[in-house]
Amino acid sequence: MVVGNRLIVGFLISVINIFIATFSFAGTEIFPAEYIVLPAGTRLISAFYFHREFSDYYVGGKRAYDGQLRGQALVFAYTQYGEILGHPNSWSITLPYIKAEQTAGALPPGFGESAVGLSDLRVTYNFWPIYSPDKGYSLAVSTNVTPPTGRYDHDQALNAGDNRWILSMQLGWVEKLSESLYWDFTPEWKRFSTNTDYVANYRLRQSDVYSLTTYLRWQPIAGWEFSSGMQLNRGGAQRVDEFDLDNPTNQQRYFLAARKMLTPLTFFSLRYSQDSRVDNDLKINSDLVFRLGWFF
Repeated sequence: MVVGNRLIVGFLISVINIFIATFSFAGTEIFPAEYIVLPAGTRLISAFYFHREFSDYYVGGKRAYDGQLRGQALVFAYTQYGEILGHPNSWSITLPYIKAEQTAGALPPGFGESAVGLSDLRVTYNFWPIYSPDKGYSLAVSTNVTPPTGRYDHDQALNAGDNRWILSMQLGWVEKLSESLYWDFTPEWKRFSTNTDYVANYRLRQSDVYSLTTYLRWQPIAGWEFSSGMQLNRGGAQRVDEFDLDNPTNQQRYFLAARKMLTPLTFFSLRYSQDSRVDNDLKINSDLVFRLGWFF
């Protein structure tokens, strides 16, 4: 049975890349105002709901399969702000629960029809070496570690967890352009360890991913903020055993978002995004994220 699986996967490698359809294949999910500085001692609990519709698997920028996939996630995050050596800092822990299922069309054998379960835990530490509130700008250095804690099934490529360590580093620049206009600019580098238990007992390696996320935020009236932004992802080509897949992600996404302060200590936000380009992956047709946050 293992030999048969290896033959199937070997054939798939010759015509299409191997499928990482979790929520972490390309750039990290970065939200507007993610790197603003809050007073030391502030704590934040956030609850997110993701509803993502994928359609059409692209290979080399061309549609190869017409399958459709629906992804849903509940994500809980805790963040605490502090100060060290006279500079702001924060740490956070994030835990997602993911459900994904194929809804129509055809995807290649070995992809899998559904995946449900806890995804990988994510631990983040932010440090602001530059913080000038009087001049209206700040720079955060962010380190993110994702251990392989999520549910994983080596019989298919679609999974809640990645079964590998992920390390990413970001620089979060925030600049006040006017009394109501702000600019967020976040380059990112992401590295993956080897998945030694991939489909049909293969070893999956992936090259580094380089991303850039930027938002323009507008606060026309007190308590409201509106944002537009984009994310570019490059790199991430994969190698399965001796097969070089030559499948960099080359993805581009656009975002629209709104946030409303419900009380001085609670807020609600909505973000919409979709892919405008994807070369080697499922295309995100629509992505809605609802977020509720509590400061205490």
